[in-house]
Amino acid sequence: MIIKGLGIVSKIELAFFLMFIALIVWSFVTYLHVSFATITHKSAAKKGEEIWESKLSSVALRFGLIGNLCLAFLFFPVTRGSSILSLFGLTSEASIKYHMWLGHIVMTLFSSHGVCYIIYWIATNQTSEMLKWAKNDISNVAGELALIAGLIMWATTFPRIRRNYKLQKKIRVGNVRLISSRVLPCETLELNFSKSQGLSFTPTSIIFVNVPSISKAQWHPFTISSSSNLEPEKLSVMIKGEGSWSKKLYQILSSPNPVNQLDVCVEGPYGPISTNFLRHDMLVMVSGGSGITPFISIFRELVFTTETLKCKAPKILLISAFKDSSDLIMLELLLSSSGAPLEITKLDLQIEAYVTRENQPVANDKKSI
Repeated sequence: MIIKGLGIVSKIELAFFLMFIALIVWSFVTYLHVSFATITHKSAAKKGEEIWESKLSSVALRFGLIGNLCLAFLFFPVTRGSSILSLFGLTSEASIKYHMWLGHIVMTLFSSHGVCYIIYWIATNQTSEMLKWAKNDISNVAGELALIAGLIMWATTFPRIRRNYKLQKKIRVGNVRLISSRVLPCETLELNFSKSQGLSFTPTSIIFVNVPSISKAQWHPFTISSSSNLEPEKLSVMIKGEGSWSKKLYQILSSPNPVNQLDVCVEGPYGPISTNFLRHDMLVMVSGGSGITPFISIFRELVFTTETLKCKAPKILLISAFKDSSDLIMLELLLSSSGAPLEITKLDLQIEAYVTRENQPVANDKKSI
């Protein structure tokens, strides 16, 4: 189901989300019930406060305590290579939405925590507390600075602000050597990077790519199209020229006088711990345009399985839709740049390719290879 603000969620995800919200509400109400029971006119007068001011201080404190509870879970969903996520069959990429939900909850609670304390300090003439930086007690200035930084980061998560200011995250880098590229006429590239044989990854894994000569700040995720078993010394990705960054990269590599050296930084790969496609009798793969990329990695892995391990591979039905007939050439990427048709003779493969936006009729051939 699709829920505004949450995106695409399953019934199980929605149930756990509602249970987590219930935990937060129950904890907050319980905290207030216990603390309010100790606040009386006598205790408030001893501090020189009205009873509502004492209760407001208690509410502000409890907002912070509940915020810490949510903060404890905030980074678990996006911890790459986490053993905890693997226990639930999840990956960090698939769990990003949980991190986003928790982030909005955390910032709502901490913002309420800060606003309530500011109102409390103004009402009780304790505005000097806003400048308190105690060595042995709570440092209010540090909390205020952290809240301001959090609000700035929170603002950048909203699409309108991201579009207006083109904010990008910068993450750790690793330099790699681009050994070759394959340029297709449909504004599509296959980049081939060198890698050590000890670096292995599963089909459908992704890497983040940065090209400093285009933008030092922009990192883009791409699905790996190669197989670490079939091509142990190479890692490949397919990039379709859709946005300004990918089009600039295509222009650089497809120009009549291409650059002799292109500096590229990558992070990854990241993906599922294991995949077992052999347990199925048939694989039905449905893709649109450059969405064929993860299936290319699966296909090459099955080629390795049949050619090297001598195992029987499942039947494969690949259904692909493309905007124009020129995009059909992407199907050539099913074979590695050094591949030969003999590699797939043992696979029972059927490809159904459809062109959706071309006025002239295009022959639709269905062949079993």
